[in-house]
Amino acid sequence: MGVLIIALVAAVMWSPENQEVLIAWLLLMIAGGIVFPDYNARAFLKQLTSPPLQRIWKIRLLISPLIAGSLWATALFTFYDHASVEQQMFLVTVILILIIGGILGGMYYLPKYYVYVVPIFCALIIRFLQEGTFSRITLAIFMSLSFIFVIWFSRMAGN
Repeated sequence: MGVLIIALVAAVMWSPENQEVLIAWLLLMIAGGIVFPDYNARAFLKQLTSPPLQRIWKIRLLISPLIAGSLWATALFTFYDHASVEQQMFLVTVILILIIGGILGGMYYLPKYYVYVVPIFCALIIRFLQEGTFSRITLAIFMSLSFIFVIWFSRMAGN
């Protein structure tokens, strides 16, 4: 599923002006968001983990969501076309779907929320604030409030 989403975004955002950047983003996204987590999961399952090793693995397993979240945040600034409303809507919709998925998983494990969702959320809020229209600023405010609510709710739930 992850490869399909990445490939669709690359196909929709494709243009001759940014093809090198898009190819680099695509390769980094596949390596950091798909290949690296698969490698980590296989390596983790091969080892018996003692408590000291579990801490190292928790950090190691958070690297991939950090890379993916940072690359999706980068996509908002790199591929966001001010002249194309269709591309804006597509990119923002994909990003919102990823944020919702990240929130659902992150509510049970807050560090994953911090490393994956926070960069994407912050990039979208900044992007909306840069637009400067009343509706985009309002969206940024609502997103900021939901961002804070998820962290509060997660902490109240004991995660």
